[in-house]
Amino acid sequence: MLKLAIVKGVKNENGVFVAPTEIKPEDVLFKGEGEVNITGLESGDVVADGEYFVGKFSDEANKFTSPLAAVPGWTVEGEASVGTVKVQATDDGASITTDKE
Repeated sequence: MLKLAIVKGVKNENGVFVAPTEIKPEDVLFKGEGEVNITGLESGDVVADGEYFVGKFSDEANKFTSPLAAVPGWTVEGEASVGTVKVQATDDGASITTDKE
């Protein structure tokens, strides 16, 4: 059975996301039957058009069996947050960090 699979797009010389031309099986980030979910993003993250590409993938052949299509961009639901703020005094001010990237 073919699955939907997601890979990351690559930027061309003009800075526009395009489908990768050489795809290794380990480049597949997410797979699903009928639908595929992209996970691991933070609230408020903005994903650009073509940052991800989707296609039909054969586990038996271990490769894509269809052309890749660009996934339209979106913003992850929710409000971005910084988490816990930490301050470390320095000789000329302070270094500020948070527990979220």
